[in-house]
Amino acid sequence: MRPVHQTRFDRAGNCLSACFASWLEVPLDAVDFSCFELEDWYEVANRLLRPFGVIFCDMKVARDERGDLVLALPLGTMFIASGPTVRSPMLHAVLCVTSHDRVRMLHDPHPSGAGLRSIQHVGLLVPDVGRMEIWAHTCASTGGSR
Repeated sequence: MRPVHQTRFDRAGNCLSACFASWLEVPLDAVDFSCFELEDWYEVANRLLRPFGVIFCDMKVARDERGDLVLALPLGTMFIASGPTVRSPMLHAVLCVTSHDRVRMLHDPHPSGAGLRSIQHVGLLVPDVGRMEIWAHTCASTGGSR
């Protein structure tokens, strides 16, 4: 992970793009968009991520009867968390990792570095299996070259 900071803020913000760029260690321009400006942001995000062999899976989190986050991810798993911040009720995205008894923030792309007030969604970059199958078929039919 190489920290990349967002370059736009408020409704035009690109914090999620900065999380993608940080995770993939690529320039922000390679994956830049704004969730709030696009109705089909999920499709746009995955179209930008596919050349890197991954797609974004976003899930709403569950809470137990005490209100604690229920997160069934292996120890040390990096993920994108989103939720409100102390600055705004608008959703913001940060990079986190699972720890022994808690979630630890790795990087907040906002210059304040303040993080989230609570986590409402968890997102993962996962292999684009459809693309992998196409690649495997291409390699098999060309004797291993692309």
